[in-house]
Amino acid sequence: MILIGVTLSFLSFSFIKSGVDFSGNWEVETEKSTFTLYLKQVNNKITGNHCSVMQKGDRIDCVLDRTDQSIFGNVENQFYVIVRFESQYCKKFGTAKITKLDANTIDWQIISRPKGEYYIPDHIVLKKVKSL
Repeated sequence: MILIGVTLSFLSFSFIKSGVDFSGNWEVETEKSTFTLYLKQVNNKITGNHCSVMQKGDRIDCVLDRTDQSIFGNVENQFYVIVRFESQYCKKFGTAKITKLDANTIDWQIISRPKGEYYIPDHIVLKKVKSL
């Protein structure tokens, strides 16, 4: 029984190491808003940041510097990752689920909202963009 558990844990970790990679620049633009995620995955750890411009630019929820981190998480399986994110508008944390739909598409869905005013989409689909 213990051997099975150890084997399953090893196989699960091996898949995460060589499986889906959430790294990249992800973006969606609508008539009134833009939402961008910059994600970096190393093994099963994800870090990154976000920039959300809403209400035609009247509300901005972005990191001040591209090197600042506002997203943190661990990959648990090949389909999605649960991350903590910090709204730069209210400086409070929330949680979101990022699901990899295909190599060039992810789905962002807030699970728990930051306690305060924030300007980040609750649910939206983003496309991968080339690095600058």
